[in-house]
Amino acid sequence: EAHPDPEQLQALAKTVKAMKPADAAELVAKLKPALATELMRQLSPRTSAAVLARMKPEAGASLMASIAGGRP
Repeated sequence: EAHPDPEQLQALAKTVKAMKPADAAELVAKLKPALATELMRQLSPRTSAAVLARMKPEAGASLMASIAGGRP
C-alpha cells in the first residue's frame, strides 16, 4: 500500500491542524494505523494532544503506542 510522500504528509498535517480538534480526531480515527501514526508525528505536541484527547480512549491509546513505539 502506498504512503504519501513527505510533502503530501505535511499538507495533510496542515489540514488537520486547521480543523477543530474533535473533527480531526474523528478523521484520524478512520485512517489506516500506519497513515494515522505518520500524520500525528507531523503535528506539534499541542495539536496532537488536542486530537488524541478527543479520540475514543482505546483508539487514542493505540495510536499513542504506535507513535511512541516507532511503528504503525
